[in-house]
Amino acid sequence: MIGQSIFQNGARVALLLCVVVLVPACDHTEHEHVHDAEHAAALRLNDGQRWPADESTVEGLHRMQRIIADAAPGPTDLDGYRRLGAELQQEHDTVIRECTMQGPAHDMLHVFLADVSPTIAELQAGDEQAARMAAQRLPGLLSAFDEYFEPEAR
Repeated sequence: MIGQSIFQNGARVALLLCVVVLVPACDHTEHEHVHDAEHAAALRLNDGQRWPADESTVEGLHRMQRIIADAAPGPTDLDGYRRLGAELQQEHDTVIRECTMQGPAHDMLHVFLADVSPTIAELQAGDEQAARMAAQRLPGLLSAFDEYFEPEAR
């Protein structure tokens, strides 16, 4: 019970850290971010349609999907998980830095990343079992991007 409670608290702390780090990292001066309990909701479609995503976000998430696919069946040791995590983190940071999305689509991107970001962090955390589990979750998490987002119309 105590170990499980510590793990759950650790997971909550990791999620909170991701939100604290990622939300301010999106430096969009043209709009104000509103991040409250409403935006902590589950990933959902936009009235049955996929959310529009800017080109750099789509390309970055597709590169992350390829990184995971190219790594299959996955690393065999902790160093391999750390290298995979570092490569994914670099691409993740580029997505955040180059994001130009705004409004509800942008908010939904943060909901999507709220699952992806801590999972990438688990690859680099130093626990081989947790890293292995994270590597197994990431293909599904990343493939969800294409279910909920599409390139914005030009």
